Amino acid sequence: MSQKPLLKFLLLCVGLLAKPVLAQEQPTTECVVAPPLISPELESLVTQPPPDVAARDQVLEDISKAWEIDQPVELLARHAEVSMDGTFDLQGQVEVRQGDRRLTADQASYDRTSGDFQASGDVGYFQSGLEITGETAKFESKEGTGILSKTVFDLPGRGRGSAGETKLMDENTLSLKDVRYTACPKGQIDWELVAPDIRINNNKGVGVGRNVRVMFKGFPLLYIPYISFPISDQRKSGVLPPDLGLSNRAGFNIRMPYYWNIRPNMDATITPRWLFDRGIQLNTEYRYLTNSSNGQLDVEFLPNDDETGRDRGFVSWEQTTEFSQNWLAKFEVNDVSDTAYFEDLGDSQSVVSRTHLQRQIELLFTQPNWLFRTRFQNMQTVLDTISASDRPYRRVPQFEFFGAWDGPSRFQFDMDAEIVNFDRGDGVTGWRMDVQPEVSFPLVGPGYYFTPRLAWRHTRYQLSDLEPAEDDSLSRTAPILTLDTGVTLERAIGSRKHLVHTLEPRLYYTYIPFRDQSGLPVFDTASADFNSIQLFRANRFIGADRLGDSNQISFGMSTRVIHSLTGREIISATLGQAIRLNSPNVALPGEAADDQRATELIAEVGVGLSRSWNADVALQWDPNDGTTSKAVARVQYRPNPSSVLNLGYRFRDDELEQSDISFAWPIKNSWRLVGRWNFSIRDSQTLDRLIGVEYERCCWGLRLVSRRFITTRTGESDTSLLLQLELKGLTSVGQRADSFLENGILGYRPQN
Repeated sequence: MSQKPLLKFLLLCVGLLAKPVLAQEQPTTECVVAPPLISPELESLVTQPPPDVAARDQVLEDISKAWEIDQPVELLARHAEVSMDGTFDLQGQVEVRQGDRRLTADQASYDRTSGDFQASGDVGYFQSGLEITGETAKFESKEGTGILSKTVFDLPGRGRGSAGETKLMDENTLSLKDVRYTACPKGQIDWELVAPDIRINNNKGVGVGRNVRVMFKGFPLLYIPYISFPISDQRKSGVLPPDLGLSNRAGFNIRMPYYWNIRPNMDATITPRWLFDRGIQLNTEYRYLTNSSNGQLDVEFLPNDDETGRDRGFVSWEQTTEFSQNWLAKFEVNDVSDTAYFEDLGDSQSVVSRTHLQRQIELLFTQPNWLFRTRFQNMQTVLDTISASDRPYRRVPQFEFFGAWDGPSRFQFDMDAEIVNFDRGDGVTGWRMDVQPEVSFPLVGPGYYFTPRLAWRHTRYQLSDLEPAEDDSLSRTAPILTLDTGVTLERAIGSRKHLVHTLEPRLYYTYIPFRDQSGLPVFDTASADFNSIQLFRANRFIGADRLGDSNQISFGMSTRVIHSLTGREIISATLGQAIRLNSPNVALPGEAADDQRATELIAEVGVGLSRSWNADVALQWDPNDGTTSKAVARVQYRPNPSSVLNLGYRFRDDELEQSDISFAWPIKNSWRLVGRWNFSIRDSQTLDRLIGVEYERCCWGLRLVSRRFITTRTGESDTSLLLQLELKGLTSVGQRADSFLENGILGYRPQN
């Protein structure tokens, strides 16, 4: 709604005060007009016209215009006078109300000739989400605008400031001259925008300024010819906090992200990155959501790298499309320009250590009891040190079927089937068909279960690129028998019976007869890592190229103490092992089958004695030689959301032994120390070292982080430095430093 209707009601209400005894001091007068009803006051104006005929005609015209308004207007004043030239004067506690809008002043006047309404003396204008106070105000009926001088404005919960002049363009738009704006709370101005001209759209939650100076702690920080900034928590296009970085490979670099809110279902973050030693890199993250699809496209491009003299880049695109309730398509495309891209331009160990990039397209059809999937998959090998014979195969195509049905008398039927063509430039290629139907008879009762299961697995190959005289048609068939049973016993403990103690023993028997598979190719199969999950799986291999012979019994015992009111697990422990009745013989090429009678003993313990302390320990111990093969331990102390301390230890026999310490800890007056130290005890070398400080206030934050980590390709170290200044309320989307620390410190959260 524009200001014109409000001005019409100001005019009308002034007319309502113009009764025959206008010059006398009156008690506070109130005028309420609610069309289309005609109040007694309106009738008196028609039957008792003012002394001046022209004034009477003007009042009647104002009344006729007032019918267009669907909201009543109230006018309060201590005293009102009208002169013969058509000027109305209001004195003492003047207040005009219409809906949620309100104007207050010490005195006001209305000129019927020009149609202008003026107010002075402690002027205030108030509406939902906007408060303005000033010395004088002038409302022009012809333009439908209002101008307030020497103002102080407040957008509650979003921003505030002052202006030499504030112009009400309409009820949602302000035009400010000689402005100082900040989102800091009252009594604190850590940063502010200083500009000759700023326009604020209260409805859209957007502010736009030109020739803006960003002041921080009274000092000029940045000059911006044009800026668009948010005044609400809505997504808003604009410049995000800049990042300053330094690393050995990338050199000194500056990121200046720009967030583009394209549509409610579409946005992009465009980040120019100036690498002083290499040139200007452009990074773009584009996200979209439609009725049927969602996806993300990331593009990084560095033209003519000054160090290498060539264009370099990285592209990643993922999308999921739901054609109907049953049909779903997914695709993922990743591509990098060269093998050293992540080492030179990446900023974390997880990025640098990427060895393969996936490219695949999937089409899925689902039904309540079964699923069909077809896939085309390829992997880009990032490291050129990986030989052609060790690179993954392409699946072009792959067809998979998974089904599960309920049969009569508690019987259940399952089916897993696959047909895939493996292709590669080096080595044996060909088609593989793998089918595994199975039937089970689960018996489940209060606190117990018993599930016998019988499966039949058949795998057939049709091969190409073989040596002369080699058979191109191979197959393997074997039955799989498993018996899985367990019970859950529980009791209440403690004086108030709020704690529940459980005891959960489990037995798992597997029988798979031996089949000679030494002549079968290995397309996508590897030995499974032995752990508490693998302990209760039938096949000790991942993939269909090998089916491990087995005649063994696995047993496990778990116990837990649970708080019945909150569901919090106070302590949990698991112990498990498998006993082989026959020595296994099937192995992958170059590996030997484990012929030990007993497998390693697995022990896991988790403790959460309070909401602040929790710990986890996992251990694998070999009873045959009395040594520990694997060990993992972690302790976390988190007394409050902004404080966390992690201690970790990892050990794998003949492979690694590492310690890991990370923390985010307040030290004094909004300062917080953050850090991580990942150390290889075996190599006496630091793998990842992070140290930094944060300063967090209600309207700004500062982060300075240094990181040194190993690049897995060369074994060399790279050092990076990140500096970020965040002005809250000015840039409210995207905080790369937060993500940087979240990935490096378990349990890290930004300070409030």
